[in-house]
Amino acid sequence: MEQKDGILLQGYLFDYLVSSSVPFREFIRFGSTCKHYRKLMMRSNKWLHVDVSPLNEFFKDTNLFNLTRLLNQYHRQDVGTPFINRLTLNGCYQLTDRALYYLSNCTLFVHLEHISLDNCVKITAIDDLFRPCPPMPEISTTTTSTTTDNNNNIVDDLNQLTITSTPTTPPTPQLILDRTPLKSICLPSLHTRTIPNILKYLSSITSLSLNGSVERIIFLRFLESTPKLTHLKLTSRTKDNIFSSTILDKLCAFRNLERLELISMMHLTDEDVGRMSFSLVNLTGLVITNNLHLSGSVVNLILESCQNLFELRIKYCRNVERINVESKSLRIFDASYTKPCLDIKFPNLFEMAIGGWVMNDDEYLQLFSNISPKLIHMDLSHTQITDKQVEIVLPLTRNLQRLDLNYTNITLKSIETISKYCKQLFKLDITNHDGNITKEKCVQLLQNIKSLEQLVVHEPKARNKSINIHLN
Repeated sequence: MEQKDGILLQGYLFDYLVSSSVPFREFIRFGSTCKHYRKLMMRSNKWLHVDVSPLNEFFKDTNLFNLTRLLNQYHRQDVGTPFINRLTLNGCYQLTDRALYYLSNCTLFVHLEHISLDNCVKITAIDDLFRPCPPMPEISTTTTSTTTDNNNNIVDDLNQLTITSTPTTPPTPQLILDRTPLKSICLPSLHTRTIPNILKYLSSITSLSLNGSVERIIFLRFLESTPKLTHLKLTSRTKDNIFSSTILDKLCAFRNLERLELISMMHLTDEDVGRMSFSLVNLTGLVITNNLHLSGSVVNLILESCQNLFELRIKYCRNVERINVESKSLRIFDASYTKPCLDIKFPNLFEMAIGGWVMNDDEYLQLFSNISPKLIHMDLSHTQITDKQVEIVLPLTRNLQRLDLNYTNITLKSIETISKYCKQLFKLDITNHDGNITKEKCVQLLQNIKSLEQLVVHEPKARNKSINIHLN
């Protein structure tokens, strides 16, 4: 869901809107005034980002066709519909190559700069994304029915729009619309034979996300075709290590690379990461997850080499330990399901996740005595933390605004401790197996925290059901 400049199209509501050709002004009025659907449609008058990924289970080519048809209608009526900047179709596994053909014929997508097709498994070619948009046909609004919006002269029904095949006056010549070059793209697994056709269009790409199963030679071609790359993401490769010496040389030449994400690249070696850290010194974000080769010594090397590193996530890198290099630039640190590292020195940290760390009382005291007082988000899920240990931690982290305590050993006594020390808390997330923490008790004990806006309690009797309580 896009929180600022977007729209969430959900379920029957989406189908109703696109099939009934609801006038644009009525469309945005519905989203801004209907309290029940306020979360479904946020600032829909902007439409800079269209995100249909929540519809992934049923979203098909026909749904996308209806959406593009509706947008073309709004554009013809000149009601001020803005051009769409970002499109997210993640997980829409029923979409095919035909869907991209529909997108290419929609005028409001000609300035698309960001597109994400993650897990669109039936899409095998994206050539249509780069095809010039054809001009719209001349439209005549002379019909037997003239139901219009009195204020804005907006046609209500698509059936009122007819294509004039023999106009009485020559139509105004319309130019084929050139597309704005893409800046970021997230691709599914494409047919190898289709990839050479798109490489020439990738010179403007700054953010590239690929499935880790991509062939080495194709990955190398992608790197060669994206000289402006600042963000690279590879996801899931189990068969071998994609980073041959040639590919590693090419990647290390991207001195302006700012963010690198290597998700579940199982055969990525310690030496590969060490070499990257020596070359990619301008990294501000590094994500390496689910890798058993990464060690604490290489993480220390990363912290020494990348002086501008803002975010470091090494979740599920289970052999990482003894991180002891100080980093004043680091703000976000996620070392969940690694070995406890009690000597971390990040004086400006404001977000930390250490899920799965199992420590005794003295180790909690040692760790949090060195934690930055600026810390505002802490995730202690799956840590087996006890009430006594919560009493050790919270006096040292009084500025917390968000706290996650899912699957821990706490009781209502810890809720009382939270109420005592976390006066700036905005969100508290709790999952409890034993059922000793209930929503009613939490609300009662946390009433004195005026800043608390969201309390999420997962109770064992209501499996998979979360309860959101807005206290203010």
